Amino acid sequence: MRSLPMLAFALLVPLGPLAAHADPVVWSGTGNAGYLLVHKFHEVEGKSTKIQTKAVWDGDQIKVQARGLVDSFVSGDASRDAHMLEVMEAEKFPFVMIRGVIGGVAVPTGALKVDTTLKADVELHGQTVSKDVPVTLDFADPTHVTVSFSFPESLEGHGIERPSLLFVKVDDDIKITGSIPMERKP
Repeated sequence: MRSLPMLAFALLVPLGPLAAHADPVVWSGTGNAGYLLVHKFHEVEGKSTKIQTKAVWDGDQIKVQARGLVDSFVSGDASRDAHMLEVMEAEKFPFVMIRGVIGGVAVPTGALKVDTTLKADVELHGQTVSKDVPVTLDFADPTHVTVSFSFPESLEGHGIERPSLLFVKVDDDIKITGSIPMERKP
């Protein structure tokens, strides 16, 4: 099976001391995301280290967009990865994306770690599903944040036919995880 495209995203923070900003604040970065696909007889893990992310805070909410190429996810088995490219129709749908918003947020003035939720649209295999995605924001300072996440995603919810091994299909839900270091841009 080919590694399923993962999603990563970056955000800011809904708690803590506030920094005054008149202009939008922009963070961007490239990080990793991975998936865990489960079959009755084995598990498959895949990873990409090329997830591009951008987040913009306008003083009231954070708008987030992240994307990765389907073929950037590898499981360590070339045959399985080639098969997944077919299943994912990677030539027709080369990107996976997530777009979302976190409302009522503020930029911290110092180090802060917080759990929050991204109201997201997850686009996979050309189909979009809306969902709440839990994330952890770990600010080293006001200019550096690492965003970590872990959530389940339904293959069938995106119109993806689940691959089979020995006539047994993989589980519908895959687990998506990742970490994206972000840096504030001038």
